[in-house]
Amino acid sequence: MGVEVQNAYKNVFKQYITNRVKQSLSIVQGDRFVHSPVDQEKLLHLLDYALQECNDWPIVCKLLLTAAPLLEQAGFRKNWIPYLMKGVRKCERVGDLSAKAELILNIGIIYQLSTNYELAEEYVNQSLNGYKITQDQAGQAKAIARLAYISFRLTDYKKAQQRIQETLKLCDVNCAERATCFYLEGEIAFRAYEFTQAEHFFQKALAIRIQHKNKRLIALGFNNLGRVYIAKQKYSESIDIFVEALIILEEIGDIANQATTKMNLGISNAKLGRATEAIESYSKAEKAFRQLNDEVSLAMVYGNMAIQYRRLGNWPLAEMSSLRAVQIWQKHTDHARIINAMDELGLSYLGQKRYVEALEIFNKALGQISRIRNQKEREHLSQMLSKNKITVENLLGCNYPPPLPDTSSPAIRRTARFTTSKL
Repeated sequence: MGVEVQNAYKNVFKQYITNRVKQSLSIVQGDRFVHSPVDQEKLLHLLDYALQECNDWPIVCKLLLTAAPLLEQAGFRKNWIPYLMKGVRKCERVGDLSAKAELILNIGIIYQLSTNYELAEEYVNQSLNGYKITQDQAGQAKAIARLAYISFRLTDYKKAQQRIQETLKLCDVNCAERATCFYLEGEIAFRAYEFTQAEHFFQKALAIRIQHKNKRLIALGFNNLGRVYIAKQKYSESIDIFVEALIILEEIGDIANQATTKMNLGISNAKLGRATEAIESYSKAEKAFRQLNDEVSLAMVYGNMAIQYRRLGNWPLAEMSSLRAVQIWQKHTDHARIINAMDELGLSYLGQKRYVEALEIFNKALGQISRIRNQKEREHLSQMLSKNKITVENLLGCNYPPPLPDTSSPAIRRTARFTTSKL
């Protein structure tokens, strides 16, 4: 009798969990979920039980896959991965190969957003293998496009281009991943200082995203065009389009890309000579990037902060910000950005009349210039560093150093670093 009662209670509890999962699915599909930390925490608490006690796997799986991009959008990272992993193990037990591939792809995306590209590539490749087993061509396109994005982040543009072409071969004319491919073509062109070509590809990507009515990706498309406007010195136009993007991103609760847009809005203000407003925008972005543990974007923020502190003559903060940028970039493989940050650090030493230290850092950066793969980027940074080195050598050659040159002069003018959209 006791066992029967226990079993009856277990069945009642499992049915209760199943009902709650169905209720939660309707909440997750609603507009308020991404704006409600309370609902997000309730969902995690429910999944602790649902992944063990719910007999209706299809409904639990639908809840996981529906919530995954929304929680990522709301800023969930490492604390979300264990739930996705439990879902993967459940898929293995029940033989749900399609859902397994999708969940593994979501894990890879989180690692990519956390700049752990090694694990990101490992999981995305696992998902690609899963999509191949289930003969899911659309899934394969998603996974290869994500691998292309990772290659771009690792500055392996040749591999990125190869993966872009692989993705396009899998896409029909209405495939959403075509937008990702055009976006990446734009990013590669942008890094090569081919801004008109970059704008062309960003426009092509945006047109597809508008067709698919994806608010998040439309906002990211606006953000990318804003970066091109800055590069083309259309600063007022860039502010207008960044504000338009920010309105959408705030509406949908996208924390990471709000921070990206605030970062780029700060650059626009900086270009218009509004250093205080720029630093205010950078500070807001820095707070979010810290929360998200996004090291790459933090390095960009610190680099751009350093430029503005230098322009304000706040040399200690310029040095601190540029040093933080160097330390983060040295953990990654983007040599152009390591050298860019080293150059800014040298300028902070120059501003404090620490000429020997400035010369040492410029020489060290020039010694690493051959590591940059992109020729135009390599030439641009080499020219900038060489001019700054000559400036310091001239100052060191004087018994009584003359006044410092204007920090806006071509000898030490530099390019702000943009954040890219978080796919």
